[in-house]
Amino acid sequence: MVHFKIVQWGRGAQGMWSQIVKCIARLTRQQGLSGRFVDIREDAEEAQDFALRPIAHKLEALDNPLHPLTPGRYELQGITIAENTFVYECAVTFTLQTNGMMSGTSRELPFTQECPLAGMWTRSGLNFLLEYEMHGNKHTYIYFGSPFRSGLQGTWQNSELRVLGGNLDARTSQAERGILEFQLVKAARVWSETYHKDYPAAFRECVKLLLLASHRDGILPNHLWSSIVSYCGYNWFRSELQKSLAATETKGCDNEVAKVP
Repeated sequence: MVHFKIVQWGRGAQGMWSQIVKCIARLTRQQGLSGRFVDIREDAEEAQDFALRPIAHKLEALDNPLHPLTPGRYELQGITIAENTFVYECAVTFTLQTNGMMSGTSRELPFTQECPLAGMWTRSGLNFLLEYEMHGNKHTYIYFGSPFRSGLQGTWQNSELRVLGGNLDARTSQAERGILEFQLVKAARVWSETYHKDYPAAFRECVKLLLLASHRDGILPNHLWSSIVSYCGYNWFRSELQKSLAATETKGCDNEVAKVP
């Protein structure tokens, strides 16, 4: 089930006009897109039916929905396992910023508490510090994680292990390092031009089509992409747009260019 809004606007004898249409529909490969739509100013009882039959279908497999990482807010749940086999449950929430920094919190069990975390990330992994308190003592742990299938896998250890080295007995050392495995619960990615290349191909092709259509009509931003994919910038496609339009202009005047819906 999908929910979306379409903004229609134009220029008429009375000046500019606009209309916001709210839609709710079900999308399937066999039936296409079918549902109901209504003007946002009208009552839901005035909704009308619509149906768009499928013409073509393209499935892009996302074997690893977390890779590559992109800016946004992520929620994960999972466990950290110490080398002494002790298992810690946790729920992690973090925000990846466009400047490569990250911040968030981790709800730790069995010693229930919310621990702050901060660090850095790249498209292929992240590295952060987490402050954990136990029995009145605060400890800082280093986490390394890489996207794997639908979650993160990696390692963790007490930041003091590197300093103390051989001064710790084996039992203590094993309790202060281990592995982690988190599963993705929710993700809200935030688009930016730098990371556009890391988005699914279907998304990039859709944005390109909408921008080409809007440029041809002399409307920038176009009502459709400005309301649905408003976070995508025109400059990203500018050089390719100029090539496409230049090729179109070389055709004979008798050849009418088909309009993009």
